[in-house]
Amino acid sequence: MRAVAEAMGEPSEARERVLDVAEALFVARGLARVTMREIADAAGMRQASLYHHAPGGKAQLYREVFERMIAHHRAGLERALAGAGPRLRPRLRAVADWYVGQAPMNFLRMMTSDMPALGDAESAALAGPAYAALMQPITEVFRGAMAAGEARALDPDLLAGSLLAILDAVAFAEGRGYGEHDRRAMAHTMIDVLVDGLAVVEGRPG
Repeated sequence: MRAVAEAMGEPSEARERVLDVAEALFVARGLARVTMREIADAAGMRQASLYHHAPGGKAQLYREVFERMIAHHRAGLERALAGAGPRLRPRLRAVADWYVGQAPMNFLRMMTSDMPALGDAESAALAGPAYAALMQPITEVFRGAMAAGEARALDPDLLAGSLLAILDAVAFAEGRGYGEHDRRAMAHTMIDVLVDGLAVVEGRPG
C-alpha cells in the first residue's frame, strides 16, 4: 500500500488515515449509508482533497479498506492457528481469540450486502481473497477434525460460516459494555456449544 501511495505522489500516512476513517464508517454503517462527504469530514479534509486520495470514489475506498482488512485477518489467523496445536477446541478458541480481539469487522454483512452493491465484477474479484483469508482457514480446521475422527462429517464451509457469524455477533458486543475478556469468554462458551452440543449426556457434565 505504501508503494501505491508513493506512486500516486501521496504521503502514505495521509492515505492510511483516510483508510482508517473510511473503515470505521463502512463497518459501523455499511457501504450504502456512507457518503464521501462524511468520510472527508471525519478525516478533517475537503471532499475535493479526498478524491485526490481516491479518484475512484467510494467504491475504490471500500475495495482498499476491504483488502486491507482481510489481509490483516489472514495474517493474524495464520499466526493464531500455528500455535494452537492439533485439537479442534483449542484451534477454534485460537480463531475466536484473534477475531474478537480485533476491531469489529461485520464480515458477513460486507460479503452479503456491501460487496454485491459494488457490482458483479467487483464483488467476484473480492470474494475469492475474502474466502481464502477468513473462511478457508476455519474450514480447514473443521476438515482436519473430521479427518482425525474428532468431529462428525458435516459441511465444513457451513460450520466455518456459522462460527464467523457467531464471532461477528460477539465482536459487536463491545458497544454494549462488554470488554475484550468478556467477549473471549462468550466466544469460548459458544465454541463449547459447537463442539459439545447442548444435550446433557449421561456421564458428562452438563
